[in-house]
Amino acid sequence: MDKGELTFQTEDGGVQGLGPDDYRLIFKAIMVQSRDGLFVTDHAGNVVMVNRACEEMNGFRAEAVLGRNVRDLVEAGYFQRSATLEVIRQNCAVSLITASSNQRKVLSTAIPIHDEGGRLRFMLVYGRGISFLNQITDVLEEDPGSYRPELSDLGAAISELKEMVVQSPAMQDVVYFAVRAAKFDLPLIITGDTGVGKNSMVRLIHKLSDRKNRPLITVSCGNITGTLLESELFGYVKGAFTGARMEGKVGLFEIADQGTLFLDEIGEIPLSLQAKLLHFLETGEIVPVGGLKPRRINTRIIAATNRDLEKMVAEGTFRRDLFFRLNVIPIHIPRLVERQKDIVPLVTFFLDRFNKVFKTQKTISKSALNVLQHYSFPGNVRELENLMKRLTTMVEKDTVQIRDLPAAIIEASLKTEPIPTAQPGGYQDDLNQFELEKITTAVRVHGSQRKAAKALGISQSRISRRLGKLKTGPRNPDNRFSS
Repeated sequence: MDKGELTFQTEDGGVQGLGPDDYRLIFKAIMVQSRDGLFVTDHAGNVVMVNRACEEMNGFRAEAVLGRNVRDLVEAGYFQRSATLEVIRQNCAVSLITASSNQRKVLSTAIPIHDEGGRLRFMLVYGRGISFLNQITDVLEEDPGSYRPELSDLGAAISELKEMVVQSPAMQDVVYFAVRAAKFDLPLIITGDTGVGKNSMVRLIHKLSDRKNRPLITVSCGNITGTLLESELFGYVKGAFTGARMEGKVGLFEIADQGTLFLDEIGEIPLSLQAKLLHFLETGEIVPVGGLKPRRINTRIIAATNRDLEKMVAEGTFRRDLFFRLNVIPIHIPRLVERQKDIVPLVTFFLDRFNKVFKTQKTISKSALNVLQHYSFPGNVRELENLMKRLTTMVEKDTVQIRDLPAAIIEASLKTEPIPTAQPGGYQDDLNQFELEKITTAVRVHGSQRKAAKALGISQSRISRRLGKLKTGPRNPDNRFSS
């Protein structure tokens, strides 16, 4: 075999060489499919190739780093330090732990690629995020009593975590606690505003529990009336009530036997039904509607609500004893505005997802991304997800700009972002230009600053001050780029 040639064995036991086209095909597949972050530099450290996993891991787009030298990228804050530079200095493979621009810890390994003459030609760098996954691994590898985690446990965690964005310390604490709680077979309750991701947390907990190979049954308690909800949960016997099936019906508790029953919106359950739920939590037994004989069921209860159950207890609309039974392991998911570090990764995550779904190639400008980062998102992650779906499908150009964002988001940003006196260009310049156009248009349409101020919901003096600063401030509307 010639030096540097790749070979593989054929069915008849022979050896067949691979040509240049085969090399390119295989390498492309590795770059695209690898879950590790991969990028390639030339002998001088100039980036020539970046895969999607590397973009997601480090929080940048390939266009921002291609052609640039890793020294410049380190100085610009893309990486804390570079294994590539160590390879250039030492001329051997190097591994080190570094931090990306989004403060994610990454185990980075750089491998030198030499030509037949021994000269350094390229460097292949692959990285894997370690900080948070190491925390998850530590939890799964603990041995409290009889719990013995298997490799599939971590695989299930990673699989579910791929559908979540966990960058902020607040959200990392939540997931860390949830993973730990998953292995203890106790009821738990997840609280948080609508749209924060309670359903995703339930799926993660179920997949990491000993019940992961059993059913996970979800019921939305707010969508079913009290009488019907009781028969849905506990089932009923033959002839239990008018309109019932002749053969009776198995309830969701029994369907979830040996598995998990997720009671979403548990704050909507009427008091009469709360008593039956409490009885199950205390005894492990249920009685179908119209029945007399109890049935023993082994089902784990996970509840969730966006309501203040402690306040409901004080008001007498939720049983105190049931609250304490469910609140053995409480998990609270903070609002998106309380974990702003998750916003940019979420934008990237949903943009990538919907680009694949709708076969588009949308990117988002740095200025538009900054506006989103400063928006409160009252609808939380669900609102952001729906927004990115809308932008991916409805924006005609490939790059989403500030002007493509909903007016409510832009106006909210105008009220919170100060106008700088220096450093023209980029996000703030785009924002100032949009505000100038919005105010001048309102004045023109309504005929005076006073009427325009009323229409915009701000004071006339503020309009006057804004116009003075915006008309005299620095402008460079062409200074836009994609992140």
